[in-house]
Amino acid sequence: MGLRADDWARYREIAEQHERRLSQESDRYRKKYDERVAVAKRGLIEQAAAKRRPFVPRFLGQDRFDRGEIDRLAHRAVRMQHQTNLEGLEALRQEQVYELLAGAKDRQELAQAVRQDFTRATNRRSGADRRSGPSR
Repeated sequence: MGLRADDWARYREIAEQHERRLSQESDRYRKKYDERVAVAKRGLIEQAAAKRRPFVPRFLGQDRFDRGEIDRLAHRAVRMQHQTNLEGLEALRQEQVYELLAGAKDRQELAQAVRQDFTRATNRRSGADRRSGPSR
């Protein structure tokens, strides 16, 4: 499948947009990492502090406010969210490239169909040869 000049230009544009989005996401991740961790910690603390219906005495249950565990889980949640964002950007890039290639393939198939129709219409064989079908 051949790509035309405008297809290559669109591909380069997609690649540049992808690189720009990746760098923006990485910059946001580095700059707002501490803020995101703090938000994740608050969410984990609120989740751990929620009242649970079945009463478990403290000496039988676990302490749901282990600071080290909450910190570790918050950092992990932020890293996982960043990874999910990067995977989403990659999926977007792949979808755009797929659409570009599908459009190029459709154009090429159309051109081939037109070329075959023209070849069939301009078949200059005579009489009986013409009626017997294409030559092999």
